[in-house]
Amino acid sequence: MRTTLVRYVKYNAWANQRLLDLISEQCSDVQLNRELISSFPTIRKTLLHIWGAESVWLLRLQGTSPSTWSWMDFTGTQEELKKVMLENDRNWLDFIESKDENYLYATFDYKAIDGTAYASSRVEAIHHCMNHSTFHRGQLVTLLRQVGITKLPSTDYITFSRL
Repeated sequence: MRTTLVRYVKYNAWANQRLLDLISEQCSDVQLNRELISSFPTIRKTLLHIWGAESVWLLRLQGTSPSTWSWMDFTGTQEELKKVMLENDRNWLDFIESKDENYLYATFDYKAIDGTAYASSRVEAIHHCMNHSTFHRGQLVTLLRQVGITKLPSTDYITFSRL
């Protein structure tokens, strides 16, 4: 399972990188902040949510349960956001690569942002987090199309697997 999780975390980083590169090359600040209908009202806020959720889950797996969303206070530029997201992806990979099967299959305790206590297996939490990011990257594709960016790279796992 460890090998599968490492691969899935690498896929997540690859997919994030592809969309972040496209956005930094083709998306103006006006497009990035244009109000649209989606789970999060702008491309920027969707990116912030992906980064925030990935950050929170990594912190939980490392033994800390934040009580606030760090992304809500982020005021950096588009390039600064890209940088912190990609750094977080590297942190994920370093974390997963440093753990063995027993650690990954074990149950851990954590709290949701609202303080509700939970226990989950680390494997399930990791799968959840990576799948959550995939869901919101799909929303980003739709949001990008709405602001006129229509030539989009594939972020499908099968495309990654062909590399």
